[in-house]
This record gives sequence, structure tokens and C-alpha cells, in this order.
Amino acid sequence: MRRRPFIVGAAAIGANAAAPSRAQGAIVKRVGWLNNFAPDNPASSAFDRFLDEELRRLGWERGRNLHWIARHGIRDAEGWDAAARELVDARVDAIVTFADPLIGAALRATRTIPIVAISGAIVEHGYAQSLARPGGNVTGVVSQSFEFSGRILALLRDIRPGLQRLGVPADRASDPWLQSIEAVAAPMGIRVVKLPVPRAPVDIAPMLDAAASAKVQALRMWFLSVLTPPVWRQITNWAIEHQVVTSGTLVSRGEAVLCFGPNQEAQGRLLIQQIDRVLRGANPAETPIMQPTKWDIVISQRLARAVGWPAPSSALVQATEVIG
Repeated sequence: MRRRPFIVGAAAIGANAAAPSRAQGAIVKRVGWLNNFAPDNPASSAFDRFLDEELRRLGWERGRNLHWIARHGIRDAEGWDAAARELVDARVDAIVTFADPLIGAALRATRTIPIVAISGAIVEHGYAQSLARPGGNVTGVVSQSFEFSGRILALLRDIRPGLQRLGVPADRASDPWLQSIEAVAAPMGIRVVKLPVPRAPVDIAPMLDAAASAKVQALRMWFLSVLTPPVWRQITNWAIEHQVVTSGTLVSRGEAVLCFGPNQEAQGRLLIQQIDRVLRGANPAETPIMQPTKWDIVISQRLARAVGWPAPSSALVQATEVIG
């Protein structure tokens, strides 16, 4: 089985950052890290090591010429806004984040400090005018390819023949992303069913009840901090009972039937390159937003069998990894 990669978006990207120093007169750049994942996320240490290696390769070293100020583990809009304002008050040179709602919080706090982000729908949400010319103070990496979404929907339909109803948790903040999925799904005869977004483990049951009422045949979960292994077990038990094919991001590798997304190492390297450009003075308004070119697809045949829809060979041959 292939080694599990680190996950971009891990919580403790700055949790162990040293205090800023001015050794040998070095100018210290201050970077604010805003995210909604707890600092004990299991992927944190792997990404932290990768982060240090890549930054050092580009001439940045935490504790020497770089200082990280982390605000993490926050799960509600009020907390995001307060944390973003704290980073602005700390006079950071850039804010780094990865979740679309947190980009919105950062933008409400500042329209001048550069924001470097991984976003699923950076243009659709209005955070940038275009990928080629963002036009504001946000740049970074777009993590969603709607052409790739069509391929994923086709894979889901291969695994679950006759797929007509796809459940997706979404709220007003994620509506642009949801609409983009609907645009891809409609020509395929797949109706996207909007489900309530779970913010805490207690919210999973109402989401699943709504999915059962709508008789969804597949469930597409996105990058949510609530999706811990115990929560995924709850979803899986429900999916087995209702014979629903589950899907999620690579964070959920092995927890859902189908997991997919940009190759994490490649995406992380793109993010760090964008951070480097901004810290060296690049104008975010004129810094093109980058797009990953390498995508991973992971199929858990064990879970596919458990929900009653084993993946056919036509789906398995497209996977970069098959579990079970």
C-alpha cells in the first residue's frame, strides 16, 4: 500500500514556529496562518517538515527570517473574523489560509495585506477577478477543477450505475461551488441535492437524515474539519445501511469509497512558491493563481463492497491507488 501523503491544510503549519529574530541583521517576514483545523491534526507534522524543507530551499527559515503566527481550530464565522483581525493587528506581511470561508474572513479584515490561499472556487466566490489576473489582494492555488469534477461524477456513476441523486453538504458560503457542480452534473442527468453543512459531530445525524429523506444514491463530502475518523465511521455505517456510495477529498483517504483531489505534495509546493513570491514583493493583483496538474484518485474497494456497489474494473483502472 502506498505511503499516506501529508495533507495541505494541516492545522499546525505555524504551531511550533520560533519567535522572530534578527540574527545578522536579517529582516524577518511575518506570516499569519488562519485555519479551522485543530493543532493535533495527524497530518500536521508531515506537512510541517515539508514546509520547512521547501521554505529553506527558497531561502526562508522560521526563527531566522520568517515568523509564523497561527490562529487555528476555529469553526465559526465570528471566530474566523476575530482571528483574521488579530493577524491584521499583528502587522503580518501576508496571510495564508486554505478554506473558502476563511478567505472571506481575511478579506473582511484587510484589502491591502496579501492573502495567499488554496481555494476550491476562488473566482466563483468573487475573491479574484480571474485566475490569470486576480486584481485584488488574493492569490494562491485553486484546488478545484470543474473539468475534473465531470470525471469524478462519471466515476461515481460507474461505481453506482443509475446514479441520479447526489447529496452535497452546502450553505450560502459554498453556493458558488455547489452551482459549479450542478452545471457539470445536470447534462449527465444527475440532480445535486443540497444538504445541511455539519459544523460539529452532533450535526452529522441531521445531515444524514436529510440525505435519507432525499433518497440520495451517492454522497460527496468536501474538506470539513468535522470529518474525523469517528465521524466517518458514523457516515460509513449509515451508507452501508442505505447502500450509498461515499466520496470525499484526499484527507478522507480510506474513509470513503472514492477520494480524490490534487496531489498533495504538488499542491503544497505550488502554495509555498506563491508564498515566496509574495514575501519577495510580488503584487497579488498581478500574480496568476496556479492550478495543480497532477490529481490523485483513491478507491476503497473494501468500502465499495460494504455499501453494495463494488467498483468495476473500468473505475479501478483510473485510480492512482486502490485500497482492499
